[in-house]
Amino acid sequence: MPAWCGLLLAAGCSADPPPRGDFPPLLADGGSHARDDGGAGGDGGAAAAPDGGLALLEPSGTWLLWSETVTCVHVMNLSLEGLSERLVLVRMEDLGGGAVGLHERTCQILQTPILGLATSIPLALVEAIPEQHIVALPPALAVGAPFPMQGTIELWGVQLEQPADEALPSTADDPRVYDMDGDGKPGVTLVLGDDLCEMQVVQRGFSRWEGRIVAAHRIQGGGSSVSEQKVLHASSGFCASSYDVEYVNDRHRFALLRVDGRYGAVDLDGDGDGAISCAEVRAHGYLPFAPQVPDNARCAE
Repeated sequence: MPAWCGLLLAAGCSADPPPRGDFPPLLADGGSHARDDGGAGGDGGAAAAPDGGLALLEPSGTWLLWSETVTCVHVMNLSLEGLSERLVLVRMEDLGGGAVGLHERTCQILQTPILGLATSIPLALVEAIPEQHIVALPPALAVGAPFPMQGTIELWGVQLEQPADEALPSTADDPRVYDMDGDGKPGVTLVLGDDLCEMQVVQRGFSRWEGRIVAAHRIQGGGSSVSEQKVLHASSGFCASSYDVEYVNDRHRFALLRVDGRYGAVDLDGDGDGAISCAEVRAHGYLPFAPQVPDNARCAE
């Protein structure tokens, strides 16, 4: 993550994968796949962290990746903007030869309401997302240098032999569907509003981020993120409704911030145990990254 099919309401909503990029994407379990997907960069909106006097990026250590993806949902002659905020704990390491490794663990996914209703992404689902292992190949570690990262494929509630191209199952009895969040129901369970209704879905997301080193403690930019979803079962017809969802890739943003206290960076190790947990990441939250406020006028344009 990342917006995952806008509201995550659409029965069979889909999107084309991002444009081709520099690296093959990875599966959410860390396996490789031959398809090459990518996206375009942009500049993030939040202020850079202090660089502690360092002239170059020192990648090794613990970082926090915040990403914001934007969708326009077209329903009932309305065009409504939705934002999805994701926080990812990242262990970064210098692999040598110009390569930087990133080991990513998703800690939180939040979405803004559409028509006053938000789709909840349960913590059990977030914790079930396997760790990603990707590579970045910056041409240099100097401030101002590009920082292109490998693309990823993330699967929810489904196992596919061809993760990038295979059609998603549309019924719960498909053997490729499994109970990813451990609630006894097929696929993953999402709840709309204040328990207005729930749905079991399977989902595939493609994303790729590419930015620039803006300080010794910060990388930021933009990218592409799209997803495809199938509703296996819904507790009401409203949850099973299908809407036209448009991914606004040129407004997606991310920031990657060092958070381990090294070289003068912020330290999120609140309990002083020498490690940063997802609970400490969630306590920090996404508001320090200055997220946007939904503006339906942008979608109406």
